[in-house]
Amino acid sequence: MIANQNRYFEKREGNTVALMTQGEDGELGYEICSFASKQSVKRSGDDFELKSDQSRDWSTQFLNYNNFNLNSCNPPIIAESANEFFAQLSKKFFSISFPPPAEKRIIKFLKAKNGNVLLMKMDNTLIASLSSSQSVVKDLNRPDMVMIQSETAYNINPLVFNYQEVWGELCQPAIDNSSMDNLINALSQDYFFDKDLSAVQQVSVNNFPKENLKFFKVYDSPQYRGNVYGFTSAVRIPFIVQSVLNISSTSSFSAWSINHFDNQTGENTMTQDLGENRLFQMADTFQLNGMYIKIFTKFNYYGGKYHLLRIYQDVRTNEVYLMVNSSDATGTYVPFDFSSITAKDGGFEIYCYAFGLKVEIRNKFF
Repeated sequence: MIANQNRYFEKREGNTVALMTQGEDGELGYEICSFASKQSVKRSGDDFELKSDQSRDWSTQFLNYNNFNLNSCNPPIIAESANEFFAQLSKKFFSISFPPPAEKRIIKFLKAKNGNVLLMKMDNTLIASLSSSQSVVKDLNRPDMVMIQSETAYNINPLVFNYQEVWGELCQPAIDNSSMDNLINALSQDYFFDKDLSAVQQVSVNNFPKENLKFFKVYDSPQYRGNVYGFTSAVRIPFIVQSVLNISSTSSFSAWSINHFDNQTGENTMTQDLGENRLFQMADTFQLNGMYIKIFTKFNYYGGKYHLLRIYQDVRTNEVYLMVNSSDATGTYVPFDFSSITAKDGGFEIYCYAFGLKVEIRNKFF
């Protein structure tokens, strides 16, 4: 049996991982075997196996956590227990989305003596000097991006970067950025915590994307906001998308192509797909502008009566406004009953009692 702590993993080009062992002199290592990074890790206590995703049987030899020299691993593994070891093994070596190689880690943080936070390139070129009173938040629209922004001006010229671009070991103090949460926790605890708002801030940012959309509300799930703007089919407001659905029975509905348009530019009619000119089954989930929607109705659609359900969505914030009108009351729009709203997983449901209509809108299929 090989002596304890003389094995280590090495990440190679082409998404492969080499299992290495150190030579007898403890310096020169040699390769035992090579794995594709798209493997599954099966654990039993301190022992574990590596299984190819295409293989039904577990045929790989048993490996033991105690046999590994974590400092020799490349990239290094920072762990003090088997739990931490397996977590980093999955993220840094055996994962489809593993951290980039060293040459792609381009920035580091330094806590200055005056309390400011310095963001620097690897050659110590200063990118930005930030007050420690800044906020560190996730960019909800881009899961790998971090924003550092002013306490008083949300989303106005924030500093934006990918959390994997940070070389955590070279930061002072060091940062574990093996995950987005670890990076934000480290920045909050060791860098952006000073409440002294009198600190002078100097900013010099290069090669970071600008945020063109300026808005103050970010909602991960659709939020019902009622009839705030008094919309009608003639109103054009930038960033508001209107979709009109024709409901003429309790079993099906269709897209009303006459007034189904995208008015981000404030004009024009949305290009119609021939597939939209069909009946949709009532109470089936359908997708609309990134939302999942169900419609229920108990109205008696006699004599050719119908309803036009208008769904307005603010594409910047995912706020939703609903109105409906009856075929015998053209131009008269009825808002849904705000008192009937109920939170659902990833969204809400709401009623328009006047027309026996219920709408459910969520951010996931249901």
